[in-house]
Amino acid sequence: DRKRYNLTNGRPLFLLKGKNKNGLTAILFRDSFGQQLAPFLAPYFENLVVVWDRPNRKMVNMFLDDYDPDVVIEQRVERYMSHIMPRF
Repeated sequence: DRKRYNLTNGRPLFLLKGKNKNGLTAILFRDSFGQQLAPFLAPYFENLVVVWDRPNRKMVNMFLDDYDPDVVIEQRVERYMSHIMPRF
């Protein structure tokens, strides 16, 4: 439910159900480049939650509570990582 997580600009939220019944769940927080990455990750998980947004701590905690993932991946192009990179 996009409204629950307050996703920006109508960006999509997908739940990909893989054929692998290993019980593993992953969350992929992505930018536009991550769209091509999701199909390569999906076969390794039973559930892959794909979120196109820059998550804040509250959003991440909500996803962690709702999906209890085994793996969390945040994929960004470098220019969008300035908010997490230290300034020298």
